Amino acid sequence: MNGIATSVEFVFAMVLMLGVVVTVHELGHFWAAKACGVRVLKFSIGFGNPIGIGRFRLRWLKNGTEYVLAWFPLGGFVKMLGEAMDDEASEQRTSAPPPDSLAAQPLWKKLVILLAGPAMNLVLPVVVVAASLFVGIERRDASVGTVEAGSPAAEAGIQPGDRVLALDGEPVEFWDDFESAVRERPGATLTLSLARGEERFERSLAVHERDGVDMLGKKSDVGWLGLQHHRQNATLGILALDAPAASRGLRSGDRVVAVGGAKVEDWSGLARAYAAAPAGEVTLRVARGEPEASREEDVVVPALGTLQALGVIPAVVLVDAVSADMPASEAGIQKGDLLVAVDGTPVGSFATFRETVLASGGRPLQVTIARGGETRVLTLAPRLAKATPEDPQEQYLIGIAAVNVNVFVNTGFAAELGDGPVAQLQYAFRLFFLPLGVFGVALATVTMTSVSEEAARGDKAALAARTHEGLTAAWMLTTASAVGLALLAEPIVRLIYRHGATTLADAQAIAVVLQAYVIGLAPYALVKILAPGFYTADRARIPMFASIAGVVVNLVFNATTYRLLGAPGLALGTTLGATVNVLVLRLAFDRVVAPLPRVGAGRRLLALVVANVVMGALLFGIAASGELVVQSIAVPQPLVDLVVVAVGIPVGFVGFAVVLRELDYPGAAALLGMPGRIAARMRGKPRPPEERA
Repeated sequence: MNGIATSVEFVFAMVLMLGVVVTVHELGHFWAAKACGVRVLKFSIGFGNPIGIGRFRLRWLKNGTEYVLAWFPLGGFVKMLGEAMDDEASEQRTSAPPPDSLAAQPLWKKLVILLAGPAMNLVLPVVVVAASLFVGIERRDASVGTVEAGSPAAEAGIQPGDRVLALDGEPVEFWDDFESAVRERPGATLTLSLARGEERFERSLAVHERDGVDMLGKKSDVGWLGLQHHRQNATLGILALDAPAASRGLRSGDRVVAVGGAKVEDWSGLARAYAAAPAGEVTLRVARGEPEASREEDVVVPALGTLQALGVIPAVVLVDAVSADMPASEAGIQKGDLLVAVDGTPVGSFATFRETVLASGGRPLQVTIARGGETRVLTLAPRLAKATPEDPQEQYLIGIAAVNVNVFVNTGFAAELGDGPVAQLQYAFRLFFLPLGVFGVALATVTMTSVSEEAARGDKAALAARTHEGLTAAWMLTTASAVGLALLAEPIVRLIYRHGATTLADAQAIAVVLQAYVIGLAPYALVKILAPGFYTADRARIPMFASIAGVVVNLVFNATTYRLLGAPGLALGTTLGATVNVLVLRLAFDRVVAPLPRVGAGRRLLALVVANVVMGALLFGIAASGELVVQSIAVPQPLVDLVVVAVGIPVGFVGFAVVLRELDYPGAAALLGMPGRIAARMRGKPRPPEERA
């Protein structure tokens, strides 16, 4: 549920952000147009019909301008006289434009109106930051959440929940100020004034000097007291198999949520509740597994007074993943290992451990880990690398993804699926993009040219006809490509990718992802053909809105299904987003650009279905025959795959094109004759006169 909640929050925040940014942008155009004497026909906040029920609508006219609050809050738009390709604008081409139209304005006024939108977007963040500073930004108070074991703060008796009131007599209100003051004074002795409930007391602490990094990531000496603002979660670490905790079934990574029926929120709460348990036995309710899909179990353990006696420690850094070819994997660290100490110093917090690695300068570290009830010391030297490809600079890393259980965080739905699914998506998308680039982009380029020419002549009917021709060709080429790739996915993937470290299972996984991708091949291509029509009609905001709608649908779908469906589900989410995108464009095209021809649509659809079924049957038979050969005869799999692909593609193509030609699908005859024309060109023969330009 956390993933779903996070996705809803993200969608809400994204819609709000886009709505504000685009509305402010359009407001700039609106104000500039009014100031320059241009008549504004409509100013809308949001897209679609005005908000309202029945005859009540949030729409009103004032001084010749229609103001609208619409249902879809993804921005807004300004319509000025003389800017759109409508009937009124077409008439203006044969007569002088009205003096209050955009077309009648001098160049400098047009530039002012054009640049006013971006200028408002530049002013917006300045205003927002100034207002935030004036109102105030929420900051963390100076309350102690975690006291690291063996630290100066622990030796001084400071406890989680204490509040820092002053540092050397200077009042402290926020944690960031306190932390900065400590880091800037390595080797100093500080006097802290603290509060614990109603009690007020002081402690003098010697600030330890240790290696750290500054705000720019450069190595420097920093002060350390062992205090953290975040509370440490009640997650257990088991060091020995003969400990009482291990003998009762507890294991590293268990998160204690209740002791004796009483809920606990953090490690200090767990320690207090366990210490207060009466002698005998006490029931711990623990959560196991990922936070979004955990299950709770009751474990009965002896009540020994302290967690140390029970044999558990806080699991500060629990390894969740290890990157290949990095120091951690080379040293033998594995997923599930518990990091206990570095250079003999206990790991008291994830922040301290991370800074130790960053500031190491590449020197070897002695890392103590616990695994399977045993502790061992491993030597590893951090290496300069980027944590993610987008990072601007390299830093010293060891190559682990750790479960940081120090901090209460909403992990959300964006947990990584691992290196395998990421590679599957990348490899499958490369194959998916091949027909999209060859057919979709090529058709879009041709359509864009012809549509632009018709728009320049003001011929909407011809514009719609050219777009319809592009859509008809796209349906023919992309559906055939999708069916072919779906049925030949495994042999194609095995031929291209099954080399080196790629196993048969890897190839099969990539093929499944490819099959999920190709469902969206037609929607992707149709988007590229429909969008140019909106640009020629000066309605570029509609493709933007359609794209945003597709992204939102993709995000919500992936957030709710990524753990269940994995990489194929992510590919399917992309397909679903493209489908929503093209549906929005298609519904808007007739109304905004020009009505598309509909005569014969049912017949064309039936022809496509029949042709694809015939081609699918041919390809299925060829692929099944190849699998039968591999199982019954000792023929190498790559050779069989090569034959299946080499035979399947031309046979499927001919079957598909012949059926379409017999059913009079537009362009099918030209498609069937294409191989002959290509062969003739390769032999250097001239084209027939009727084919010459």
